[in-house]
Amino acid sequence: MKFRNFQLIINNQYPTQKDINKICTYGLNYIKDYGTDWYEVDKYFIEDRFLWLYCQYDNATIYNENILDGEKDEKRKNPRGKFQVELKRQLFICYDMQTKLFYINNIDKRGFARYYFSDTLQKDIIIKNIYTSLEEFQNSVTSIKQLKFVQERNIMNLLPNSVFTQQANIFGLDMPDKITMQVDYGNTPIEQAKNALQNFKKWKVEGNFESIILVGIDDKEVEQSFDFSSLIKTIEIDVPKNENGRYNPDFAKTELLNRIR
Repeated sequence: MKFRNFQLIINNQYPTQKDINKICTYGLNYIKDYGTDWYEVDKYFIEDRFLWLYCQYDNATIYNENILDGEKDEKRKNPRGKFQVELKRQLFICYDMQTKLFYINNIDKRGFARYYFSDTLQKDIIIKNIYTSLEEFQNSVTSIKQLKFVQERNIMNLLPNSVFTQQANIFGLDMPDKITMQVDYGNTPIEQAKNALQNFKKWKVEGNFESIILVGIDDKEVEQSFDFSSLIKTIEIDVPKNENGRYNPDFAKTELLNRIR
């Protein structure tokens, strides 16, 4: 099973925990008024970080009065009523609040995801492609708003002026295994920040940081982000199908979350 990652924008900014809680609390369990498919939606907020949606769906307009009985090789009256749908297809959606990445295993269903979130929150929803290079990101924003990074302790960052060493000296504590930091830049013009951004790129390439995420603002006042670790846009997980040709949703959830944690 393959997942593709995107950016999820709600009213020109990233989803808040309030948005996620509202989706889980008030999002409809059954959708019958979006296109020709009917949906059943199960929603979870996991570890105060991951929004997980498991959707089962199928076309409600296609119906045949008869079925083919494979055992007897004969036609029989369809036991399913015209206003009943067998939800054979599966859709998996995940949003990671930490990395601000939106994952979906069927990109053709982004329209449904936009509809579902918009209908629940009564807000404008945009699902955007991820930038493929730092240069593309720089050309698309007018200012830098925020920097988030995760640094793991290793030989390279145990120098006297490293974040880890300073942390131990300031607080009198043992050096931590990992440091997560968020730096707010207000709205620093992109032209003033380009040299710093190149340094961030260099640090990531050299392995000094586990992850670096930049948040900028474009000319329409919409937040944009660039994750130095998210250039690979497809995540593939090994999830077997059962005898009915369906994925185990709990296994799919566990496998994806293990990959993106």
